[in-house]
Amino acid sequence: QLLLPVEIWVQEVMAQLEEIEIQIRQLCESRRVRVENFFMDFDKLRSGFVTCNQFLRTLWMNLGVKLSEEQESALLQKYRAPDGRFNYRRFCDSIDAGRAFRPDDLSVHPSAQIPAASELLGTRRSVRPLSPDSENKVLSLLEHLARHYRLGGYSLRAAFKEFDRHNVGCVTESQFYRALPVPKEFGEAEVALLSRRYADPERAGLVSYLNLQSDLDAVLGFSAQQDQQVATKSAPAPPSAFSNGKTEAVTDPSIEMILQRLRVAVHKHGIRLLDFLRDHDKLRHDLVTENQFVKSLMLAIGKQAQLNLPECHALAHYFAAKDGSNRVRYRDFALAMDSPFNVPHLEKKPLATVEVPAQGSLARTQPRLTAAEEADLADTMEDIRRQVLERRLMVYQYFKDYDRTDTPAEFARSLHFLTLDVSPEKLKLLARKFADPATGDVNYPAFAEAVDADFCQQRVSRQADLETRAAQAETRDWQAIVERPVVTVGDNVTFDELMVRIRSLVLSTRARVKDFFVDYDTLRSGLMTRSQFQRCLSQLGLSKLGWHDLSSRQLDLLCNQYADARDGEKVRWMDFVADVDSVFTRTGLEKDPFAAVPAQELFVAPKPGTINWEASASPEHRSCYDQALERLALKVAQRRMLVRPTFRDFDKHRRGTMSRTQFRQAMTMLGLHCEPEELEAIEARFAVDEGFNYAAFLEDLEPEKPVEFMYGKRLQELRLVQSRGRLPDLRPATDADQVLYRIRTKAVRERIRVQEFLRDFDKLRSGRISKVTFRRALSGSGLQLGESEFSHLEDLYQSRKDPDSVEWMRFVDDVEAAFTQKHLDKTPLANPEQFVPEPESCINYLPAEAEQSVNKLLLLIAQQVRERRTQMLPFFESYDKNQFRRVLTDLGIVSSFSEEEWALLYRKFKQTVGTREDVNYFFFVDVVYSMAGFDTRKP
Repeated sequence: QLLLPVEIWVQEVMAQLEEIEIQIRQLCESRRVRVENFFMDFDKLRSGFVTCNQFLRTLWMNLGVKLSEEQESALLQKYRAPDGRFNYRRFCDSIDAGRAFRPDDLSVHPSAQIPAASELLGTRRSVRPLSPDSENKVLSLLEHLARHYRLGGYSLRAAFKEFDRHNVGCVTESQFYRALPVPKEFGEAEVALLSRRYADPERAGLVSYLNLQSDLDAVLGFSAQQDQQVATKSAPAPPSAFSNGKTEAVTDPSIEMILQRLRVAVHKHGIRLLDFLRDHDKLRHDLVTENQFVKSLMLAIGKQAQLNLPECHALAHYFAAKDGSNRVRYRDFALAMDSPFNVPHLEKKPLATVEVPAQGSLARTQPRLTAAEEADLADTMEDIRRQVLERRLMVYQYFKDYDRTDTPAEFARSLHFLTLDVSPEKLKLLARKFADPATGDVNYPAFAEAVDADFCQQRVSRQADLETRAAQAETRDWQAIVERPVVTVGDNVTFDELMVRIRSLVLSTRARVKDFFVDYDTLRSGLMTRSQFQRCLSQLGLSKLGWHDLSSRQLDLLCNQYADARDGEKVRWMDFVADVDSVFTRTGLEKDPFAAVPAQELFVAPKPGTINWEASASPEHRSCYDQALERLALKVAQRRMLVRPTFRDFDKHRRGTMSRTQFRQAMTMLGLHCEPEELEAIEARFAVDEGFNYAAFLEDLEPEKPVEFMYGKRLQELRLVQSRGRLPDLRPATDADQVLYRIRTKAVRERIRVQEFLRDFDKLRSGRISKVTFRRALSGSGLQLGESEFSHLEDLYQSRKDPDSVEWMRFVDDVEAAFTQKHLDKTPLANPEQFVPEPESCINYLPAEAEQSVNKLLLLIAQQVRERRTQMLPFFESYDKNQFRRVLTDLGIVSSFSEEEWALLYRKFKQTVGTREDVNYFFFVDVVYSMAGFDTRKP
């Protein structure tokens, strides 16, 4: 039937519109966008209409779609409303049709609205047909690649990421050849076939690697589905003999064998598989990839359980996630492996029975030899058994030096040490017979058990054996079984003797006994259990590792002595601490201050086993000991030997004792040689229960000088110093005004606030303090006042009410007048005069009459200097020191000054340097120049 031209034109337009919509739909799917959201920005009222220009602008700006004029007119004609606007909502429904979830369509189930995924990023399949053989070959290549990628953990997208920066899903053919990860057996022909199969039909020279990724994902999903169906149809296997608790049923006998082997290896080696697997699960989803599962499993237990890659992949398929993804439920696997001989959550099921594997059931299996090899080796094994029996050889100890297992070379070396000569051929058979299946080393305990009848390292318990043992355990009278009592030397000591020993140890170590007990009595009730009391004594040092070991009888003696009257199982530890601490002081001394406290030397007890040398030794032994000790002490003193460090090297715990052998060794190292009789006498003198008391021996050999009691002597010296009186003042002050002037000058120059040093001694702010306190306060202020200056100040500011007190506030007001005038707030019109101190070298104060005489003398000197234009400074600098009078005489300036006038000049311009008084000629020259009308030091 022929179509009219109009119908043909309509069909062409509809095909063109469909092609445009398909292109826009694929673009939206690849970018994961909803095109309706772009048009809503132009439709504030949500009417569903925009202008045609807004529609075309949205396609160009947001989607990057540039339509031709024919395509624009076709789209506008299809979706244009009668008012000239564009119906974008109907256009969006057409774009979203068949791909988006439509919540308003209730006629279709939601799961049925999810369409199959189309090609990624708008790529196209190649339309070039391949031959059936080529199609089958491509399918086989895809299956091979999918298996290779799954086992190796490869990612196709990551491989092409560097070549596809803009994520268009295509790369060039050369890039495809370079980056495609293929196994070793793939050649150039296979890669070329894949390149032709996934070539882009629209862009020549490009290959769509995303289509290849999509096909590989489909192949992997199909394989996982088949594996799951096969696993479901398999026959169930019997439950594992090594597992307790509820785990999912194993449906494959081969899987059950692998799991049993893994459980045994986990139990023997103490491996926690969960620690190796959960590092790959950062978000704790209990899922890891198959490659991560295989790698972690091989790293954790591959060698111990003799796993290979096919078995690991079989486990990965068995514990695969049920959502169809290529991931593994590692936590379910670890739960079945980490507790193979225990019941999970046993704290919630205390009555559950835990099955313990029989003894030897987890032993390493040995490889089997052929019948001919066993017969060839039988004579050699019999010969080795005969030699071990006749020579009574302990074979196991020789092999144990190489630790758990021996290499074949170490095994041959050990046999050579035992002189069990074996030919090289028989040695190889022995190494094969007792080889460890995991490491290849020789299992020497099994060899020792095979050749030595008295040695039993690994034995498999029979079921009857276990039942017999259980029956014996039920019928045994456990109450009749008691520990054998241990009798020691110190069991016969009394309580008083034991307390004397404990007090002596506490005194020598200066231990705070209460600190060891108080942590066990949180309520401070003064009571604790017997076990806690014994534990505290052990921490105090009364144990085998401490200073003194208490036997069980001695511990019971202490516990019974301090047992509580109301509860015999409790011990009154506070009473024990009070009795022991009596070596330091007595309690209640604040109530009886005149009570006599015994000296601490009375509590020092000799070490256990010390003999009474004076009473028990014969005169010959005492004479031999005295002569030997005198000779050794003289030798040590002459050579100035350091004896103590050598002895302490043998006493790591500083207990003061050593063995007799160590004592003789130390004497030999020091070069202190003695005759055998002398050594026996010294050892008998200082022998104790713990050995030789070298601390007491060194006290006799190098007696330390007693510390002299210096308190009385020091007290006499202080009294003698105080009775002598005070030293005379080198610079006595003659006037109180001079002292006050010095104080003001120093306070202004060094910014000293005298009030800060005085008011702390007058808490009630009475304005008076004692003279002694006044001196003490000013001594700390840094004013450096002498005895005469203090006397002038005390006389000037003596209190009218108390002759022994000083009115310090009045003194402070006079000193503070150098800074400001008091009560300026009441006299605002007053004009205060600022106190300007003279230079540091010019603070010598003279009375008014003496000051006038000095001024007259200075005027006479200044007049002669002005008339002669004399430069005085160079003459003084030539002499410097104390030739003041000689310089003025040589200049001819003064010729008729009396001794009194020279003394006034000295007093005016003197300056103390240390303990010597010099003349400050700089100041003298400046004063003369100023009176003569010269510039300073420039006449």
